[in-house]
Amino acid sequence: QNAPLGGYYFKLPNNVEITASGVDFMTAVIRMSTQTGGQGGYCGNFNGDAADEFEPPPEGSIYEVLRPAWNTAVGEDLGEVPARLNMFPASLMTSLMQIVEVEGASNAAASKSEDGGRPGINGPNMQPCSQAQLAAAVKACTGIADDDLRSACEVDVCLTGSSNAVDSAGATGVMENQLADGRVPLFIGHGSCHDAKSVAFKTLATKDVRSSAKCLKLLRDFSGVPGVLGAQLQTEGSCELVLKFDVAPRKVKAHAPNVAFKQDVERPRGDTSKREFIAGVQKDLSYSCWRLD
Repeated sequence: QNAPLGGYYFKLPNNVEITASGVDFMTAVIRMSTQTGGQGGYCGNFNGDAADEFEPPPEGSIYEVLRPAWNTAVGEDLGEVPARLNMFPASLMTSLMQIVEVEGASNAAASKSEDGGRPGINGPNMQPCSQAQLAAAVKACTGIADDDLRSACEVDVCLTGSSNAVDSAGATGVMENQLADGRVPLFIGHGSCHDAKSVAFKTLATKDVRSSAKCLKLLRDFSGVPGVLGAQLQTEGSCELVLKFDVAPRKVKAHAPNVAFKQDVERPRGDTSKREFIAGVQKDLSYSCWRLD
């Protein structure tokens, strides 16, 4: 747990794009166009009728605020993925489900519903969490603008009792906005940003930008500033803009007078890269690196 959150953007054939963020809690958005020959599955059949994609939960079976994200897929092609195409084999999913079940049992034991019953999702009228935990979930996810992502965030926090899901959904929302605007920070890997010769870049550290969602937003805000190549974020640290070697930090700071930066470029202590392209990372799980493309 507490691994650094990373944003991932996958561009697949046939105009299929996937935006994903998170480690312990993953949020994903799939964007695609109508496929030749028709389609089905969990993304729907693209017939223009959203009402035939999902079956809503029975009235009274779930908190009203969670209904938009608590539904059952209906339609064709909802069966198992063929083994040759499956990226998540049964052995891996079993391990993941065991982790989820252990954490879910721990959270359930830690809180009881207001009527004395234990939160759960097994009975027809069993709520997934207590009223208090639901209120905490709604409050934690308030800042997520997209309705669907916010509903999914509320369900995740309600079920798990962990606020880590908020960062995941928030980061995905930020990346979706960047995609729509044509400015896409691409996740390079877990580690500090380096060039093709494994040399670190000059960086400008912020004082209080400490989440991946906020770091990605900051990078988007600076995407048009000359000399800004990307950003990196260290766990328990603050977001750092990655700069070209010949860029004066004061000129970068001038583009965002409301952002608090540290006085000096902290890193690296030795030589800095004179290249203009983030090619990779120096492996370090406490860091995440993004490049502006």
